[in-house]
Amino acid sequence: MSWIVFYLWPLTMFVGHIGGHSLFSCEPITLRMCQDLPYNTTFMPNLLNHYDQQTAALAMEL
Repeated sequence: MSWIVFYLWPLTMFVGHIGGHSLFSCEPITLRMCQDLPYNTTFMPNLLNHYDQQTAALAMEL
């Protein structure tokens, strides 16, 4: 059983960095339209699968 964990653990590290982004990296909110929110950090990718705040901003403008 322990050999399964030994061999699958590196795979989980790789999957967490697909496309150069880690799963749910917290970052300060930089968008001007979001500065008045009651919180000041967000995580990417977000629930709409935007990988950065600029992409999220473009989606909000549509």
